Amino acid sequence: MSKRISTTTSALVGAWSLGGQLVYGVSGNFSLDIGLSGLVSGESDIAGVARSERLYRLHGGVRYLIRDNGWIPYARVGGGAAIVSQKDGDDSSFDFSAFGQLCAGVTRWLADSFVLGAEVSAEFPFAGGGRANGIMNIYLGLTWGGNEF
Repeated sequence: MSKRISTTTSALVGAWSLGGQLVYGVSGNFSLDIGLSGLVSGESDIAGVARSERLYRLHGGVRYLIRDNGWIPYARVGGGAAIVSQKDGDDSSFDFSAFGQLCAGVTRWLADSFVLGAEVSAEFPFAGGGRANGIMNIYLGLTWGGNEF
């Protein structure tokens, strides 16, 4: 009696992301932000069938800067929406979800044109869809208009 063992091969083809965010100081230590990003979380070839998933996100919120010099800690409340596009061979599908965000972060002006920072976010789905997520971002940004709010 012989047993045939079938193996499938898979290979990760690529993964990348790109995004941007606009932060606008409105008064005192408060600012508004809006961001857009796209993430290709993975492309693979499994037994000759191409599979991929893309995630597009739009979010906005309000920040409160705790102080205005050195490393600047902040708290943020916001919300947004995500669209997930999945492709499996010739089949594709879209999934939409809306979420709320609670965030804490720290940022520092390196010069009038550069900012460095990190942010930790908790996302909570609206309307009973999905599950809560945690996100950590580390960023280097270009700015214009100086570092005055």
